[in-house]
Amino acid sequence: MARRTYMRSLGLFFGELAKAVKQTPESSETPKTVSRTTTETEEREVEGRKVTLRRTVIEEIEMDDDVDPSALNQDPR
Repeated sequence: MARRTYMRSLGLFFGELAKAVKQTPESSETPKTVSRTTTETEEREVEGRKVTLRRTVIEEIEMDDDVDPSALNQDPR
């Protein structure tokens, strides 16, 4: 696989910066709201070595502005 040249990488970098500067916050993707983050940690000893098991769960809610308000009141069943 051919490697990118430094000039190509530099152009991609500044292109992303220019895109971010031009973009307004209102035109960004669907806003995400983190509703809950849970982290479980468990430490064990396996074959004489300390092992840490960690599970992180992030629950997110995405709200779309184009949703019909009457659709929110319907029973999903």
